[in-house]
Amino acid sequence: MTNSGDERHEAILHTLKQQVKAIMEEAVTKKFVHEESALVLRLCGTVEMCLLDGMKKRIAGFLRVNRIASLYTKVAKAIPEVNQLITKIEELESTLESAPPNGNSLTRTKFLWVRMALTSKLLAPIVEHLHLRSSKFYEKSSIMADQTCGKIISHLLVGVCALDFTKMKTHDHYWSDPPAGELLLRHKLHNRNSVSNMQPGPRLPSFSTTTRSRHSSGSTNQDHCSEKLDSFRDYVESLHQNSKMTLLYGKNNVLVQPVSFSSRIICLY
Repeated sequence: MTNSGDERHEAILHTLKQQVKAIMEEAVTKKFVHEESALVLRLCGTVEMCLLDGMKKRIAGFLRVNRIASLYTKVAKAIPEVNQLITKIEELESTLESAPPNGNSLTRTKFLWVRMALTSKLLAPIVEHLHLRSSKFYEKSSIMADQTCGKIISHLLVGVCALDFTKMKTHDHYWSDPPAGELLLRHKLHNRNSVSNMQPGPRLPSFSTTTRSRHSSGSTNQDHCSEKLDSFRDYVESLHQNSKMTLLYGKNNVLVQPVSFSSRIICLY
């Protein structure tokens, strides 16, 4: 294997580790993971890329268009549970094909074979079987044929396959995991509001105005400071996304370095 192939495999493993870590953190913090969430889809896309990398052409055969389905058929000879999974996926595919098209059709069929193997807790055994018998299914340059990378992939999927994925949408899913169309709509509304809310800045008072008393000047400064505080408070509150207010931009791990302090002050949100 060339150095470029090693670097590519390392990059895929690095991506897979990050995706597994994100799903496990999601399961711990939210106590659930939706099977059609963006985290799950990204993980299934990476796993599918690994399963198709360097696959021998004769494995797919001439009758099957779906090469992942061909792999599952081969694995089913050694793991009987995979036969039931294949039947379940094929029934769901026929149901989705006969159903009228809608906005969620593409999401439900994306990486369907890998995703259903994951939610059925069979993806890790399938990947392990393919790795252990990689000489039968893959070329030597494949990531699944690599003794180190293939084993790491199968071990990484054990923890994710132990999770119970939910099919139910939560009350806040529209804000916590919005679809692509919603993100585009928010972006358009933000641009529209930015243009409509543009107002000329306040004019500075001229020097010809009558000099006010020290008391009135102090009260004016207090009012000005109060307005600034209200403005800053509204700005900070606007950064917290909820069902009434939309988060437009957020930044974590912001470093604050006042001029009067020599030591660093780090604010984590």
